[in-house]
Amino acid sequence: MVTEAELTAHPESYRHKYHWETPEEVQIITAGQAGEQNFGSPPSQADRYIRIKEITVRNTGSVDTVIQLLAKHDGNYIVKLSIDVPANTTRMWESEQGRKFIYGQQPVVRASPVGGTIYLSGSGIEASVASH
Repeated sequence: MVTEAELTAHPESYRHKYHWETPEEVQIITAGQAGEQNFGSPPSQADRYIRIKEITVRNTGSVDTVIQLLAKHDGNYIVKLSIDVPANTTRMWESEQGRKFIYGQQPVVRASPVGGTIYLSGSGIEASVASH
């Protein structure tokens, strides 16, 4: 598994080799209510983490919404990111550093009340905690 130091030295090659993504588009279908879904898989082993570096959100609803990227662990939530998404638009968020999730933290997305369906997808990397 790639180390943080290796990732920094050669980001493009490791981005491809250790790619992480949501296996399918996540849908939040709760017209008029807030909704929440798991967003891909958590880190696969205790010595690994993931960094979500890109999120695409499509709001087919008739009202604006706020999407939160959360880390869920033992029933508690940590807000990693909030994105405002106007009605009937697609919004893309990207970050070179991304948002880090450690072992035991389930990535979760949550939407404020919507007037339709929210579609989300994301990608990033999974890497080793070791840094040499």
